[in-house]
Amino acid sequence: MVMSTIWIGLYTFFIVWLTFDLTEGWDVLQKKFSLIPMFWFPFGVTFRDFKKFEDFEKALEVFKSELPD
Repeated sequence: MVMSTIWIGLYTFFIVWLTFDLTEGWDVLQKKFSLIPMFWFPFGVTFRDFKKFEDFEKALEVFKSELPD
């Protein structure tokens, strides 16, 4: 549990640092905050969840064909 917490903390720090540097490098905003995570990460999570849903549907079809009620 401790290692999971450390990993999530380090990953979060890296993502925030990276997106802030990209925003500064591209000179997207004049203010000192980053909007990239607000647009980039929701799309990434949506695509990941959509893929998981497709895999779940395929597994459910196989399960229904092999073990019918």
